[in-house]
Amino acid sequence: MSILKTWEGLLMRVVVSGAGPVGLTAALLLAADGHQVTVYDRRPSAPHAGSLGVAQAHEGRREFLVRPPHILPSDVLRELHDELPDIARDLLGRDVWWQDFPSLVGGWRGTAPGESVPTALVVPQHVSEAVLSDAAARTPGVGIEPGNGVAALLTGAERIPSRPHVRGVLTDEGEAVFADLVVDAAGPESPMVRMLVEAGAPRPLDERQDIGYRLYARQFRAEEAPHGRPRWSLHPFDGLCAGVLYDGLRTWSVTLCANDEDAELYSLAQAPLWSRALELYAPHLRLPQGTPEPGVVTTPRRESRYRRFVVGGRPVATGVLSVGGAWAVSHPLIGLGLATGLTQALLLRTVLRGTGPRDAEETALRFDRLIETTLASVYRRAVAWGERSGAPAVEPTDQTIDGQNSPSADGSAKMSRALVDWLGRLEDVSRAAAGTRPSHDDMLSAVGTGPTLPCAQL
Repeated sequence: MSILKTWEGLLMRVVVSGAGPVGLTAALLLAADGHQVTVYDRRPSAPHAGSLGVAQAHEGRREFLVRPPHILPSDVLRELHDELPDIARDLLGRDVWWQDFPSLVGGWRGTAPGESVPTALVVPQHVSEAVLSDAAARTPGVGIEPGNGVAALLTGAERIPSRPHVRGVLTDEGEAVFADLVVDAAGPESPMVRMLVEAGAPRPLDERQDIGYRLYARQFRAEEAPHGRPRWSLHPFDGLCAGVLYDGLRTWSVTLCANDEDAELYSLAQAPLWSRALELYAPHLRLPQGTPEPGVVTTPRRESRYRRFVVGGRPVATGVLSVGGAWAVSHPLIGLGLATGLTQALLLRTVLRGTGPRDAEETALRFDRLIETTLASVYRRAVAWGERSGAPAVEPTDQTIDGQNSPSADGSAKMSRALVDWLGRLEDVSRAAAGTRPSHDDMLSAVGTGPTLPCAQL
């Protein structure tokens, strides 16, 4: 029996906004502790894992071209197995695969002689969504409301002066749902900041980096399935990053990620110029022979952004917290979103094990402190890698906060260190590759310098 079930008054009614992997992971962990959780999402329900095959997932689904897989380093997967063993087993039974670090970065080792080579489980995004959706549907204490998102916040009596206290949400269907805590897991486009301001809260810290990214992807087909190649690999170049994904059958995709400030590279949205760029990088990507599908799939600008909801030592509001992409987002091809979200969900559970519905201010403050002492360093290291700065990041540390045990007790500090180590290896690979691969000027020469606005965006 969870210890929470023996503590009077600590169980909560929780609303989660967003049924993506992070939102569902948070819901499952909180429900396991006895909380009653309802997940709202404007999207229809995710596909069920039992009926999802590789061909079904990729055939005609162009959006998958710009959805790189999740990377779960082995230390993170071990914690997932300890905390949610059924989820770990279900994932391992689906179309996922193990890769070592060199195969994930195009053959660069990133390790010292004699050092062990780290490994990771690679999980396509649609697989994680299906497995977690199935688990949530069969878990007592978790309710899912697909096709019904959060439209506004409901507020009640303030818990601290001049700060709104969120008492629940108003759904798209017009239903008022009261809760002790609202967890925003609605991703990078979450409207939570706007809704908080409309509720009378001061604006949260919204730290946006000067750099943004666009993805340009194409799919290829071959007569025979390629063999002997890593299913997923990430290749850093000067001013550009490439991701190569094989679906295990006869198709694969190549995604080029460029700095959005590089207006000259907008022309990558045109198939002939994209193909010229690929010719430049192909020797380093070691691609098989194949026929490209028509067109280039592109995305709008994606920014690195970090939100903090405690400003000047005070929460901007109580009764609401943000996780996953609603909290922070960095380089779109790194693939550590699920691992970061799992760490955040464990931190949230740690906080709620020591606070209750009446401790709204303390809940917000403790969650913010834990994030700052663990995951903030992961975000900043990811941004540093994306900007090719290689700037050193502060390592996450085990700490005690107001008498609370550090998150190392539930593995979240260990997971944060594993993520920082992974990103440090990526920095080593980028530095090793510098000067040995096509330069940014080579790319501009290949595609020309006349900017063309992206088309066929998802």
